[in-house]
Amino acid sequence: MQKTLSLIIVLTFTCFIGFGQTASKKELKEAWKNIPPNIEECVRRLDILFSDTTKKYFASKEEKTAVAEFNIMQGIAIRNNWKLWKGSVLSKYFNGYKVYHPKDMTYFIFTSYHRKLNSKPIDFYGQLNEYFALIEKLKTNPPKATDNFKIGDTVLTNRFDSKGIIKDMLGKQPGFEIKAVVKAIDTVAQKFQLTVMQIKRTDTKEKDEVNQYNFDKQLIAKGTLFWTDVMWWRKPN
Repeated sequence: MQKTLSLIIVLTFTCFIGFGQTASKKELKEAWKNIPPNIEECVRRLDILFSDTTKKYFASKEEKTAVAEFNIMQGIAIRNNWKLWKGSVLSKYFNGYKVYHPKDMTYFIFTSYHRKLNSKPIDFYGQLNEYFALIEKLKTNPPKATDNFKIGDTVLTNRFDSKGIIKDMLGKQPGFEIKAVVKAIDTVAQKFQLTVMQIKRTDTKEKDEVNQYNFDKQLIAKGTLFWTDVMWWRKPN
């Protein structure tokens, strides 16, 4: 059962990165299966695992935007398969730098890879300094997700076209993009009310608009007014 699940994960990840992929199936399997021991090896592995199409998509976005987007879903795959929740060699590597939360670990990984793709110094120690400076700042003034938005803002989110928990983690990237405008903000519940402006496919050449979409068990369409968690949304670049 465990071997079967591992194979499904590898094959599904291959589907995610399949467009413009240059690595062999063996290279992909090994890069995904064997846990890297340090940040340099993480960067090398992502260079194997990501297709040319995914690399261009990731590299073309502003660093913090790209990293925040990939750290949600692709981050789940890295955290689970490289066993960052279970004290793997990579987890212990980050622990040695006093980084203990797996989501923070994958943030460092994606930041480093984004810089590599854009021919910038990874500057891992500089990243660490910024990280600890931010932690100290947040201790005295913890932010809320709603602090980043105001009424009238245009916001975006991406959803996947594939089905099932494994494909949700590693499936096509992305399937749909939903654009909306903020109508009201609940700072206590960390939700906001949105009006849908557009729903379109992003995994097809034509980028066709979609009439309706099942968003977290809510059927939405252009003009729909609905409440949703702030955490899934971002501002356009």
